[in-house]
Amino acid sequence: MTTVLAVDLGSASGRVLAGTLTDGRLDVTDIHRFKHEARRRADGTLTWDVATMEAETIIGLKKALEQFPDAKTVSIDTWGVDWAPLDDNGELVGDVIAYRDERTSRTLDAFRDRIADREFFDLTGNQPATINTANQLFAFLREDPEGAARVRTALFLPDYFAYRLTGVVGWSRSIASTSGLLTPGGTDFNDEVFARLEIPRSWFGELCADRTVVGPCTVPGLETLTVVRGGAHDSACAVHGCPSPRASAPTSCPAAPGPSWVPSRIGPS
Repeated sequence: MTTVLAVDLGSASGRVLAGTLTDGRLDVTDIHRFKHEARRRADGTLTWDVATMEAETIIGLKKALEQFPDAKTVSIDTWGVDWAPLDDNGELVGDVIAYRDERTSRTLDAFRDRIADREFFDLTGNQPATINTANQLFAFLREDPEGAARVRTALFLPDYFAYRLTGVVGWSRSIASTSGLLTPGGTDFNDEVFARLEIPRSWFGELCADRTVVGPCTVPGLETLTVVRGGAHDSACAVHGCPSPRASAPTSCPAAPGPSWVPSRIGPS
């Protein structure tokens, strides 16, 4: 019998599941469900309550290990377009702003001056949309240059929560491929998109196909975390023919340099 855990984070709720494989049959147990919601700051900016999502994930994983102590691996899945900006100390630079925030609409004309909709599709294979990560990064750079100057690392949300659980910074190329930043079929970020939008390439480190992050997990008993791609653009890629990454893409890469500490505020009780 093999048991693995999964954290499924949606844009309004989350859940922790346990999957047990016995004699070729997979049984799924719903362990913990919770609600969360985007919040408006005083200035009107729409942000994600990542602290609640993180805390409830920890609660769910602890409950899961009480029921399935043999479980050693957890996989984390969120939507694919949002990202968390971290500074040199591995702390958030401001809030994690939601893809629904109006900032990308305010900067859309300026974005199109740099890359027209048809060009964007030709370059990335992805449907032009204000929720795309490229649009979000461009809006961030335009509207908060002081905050952008403090950013060292940008992590997509599955990678961010994996980092919060392990203290290890890693990146997932598969997540990036659904974000409107990759050349179709390519193995690296589209340098032309970065250059045209003046997005710092250094924020994204070395991307790789291996989505496994191993670290001193905050939850005792868990050893390996696998980062799973989000789903916000899966249907758009299917409809518009966004190709899969090349078969020759690297299957593994070392974790990027990052803080070796585990955040104490979510440590085991």
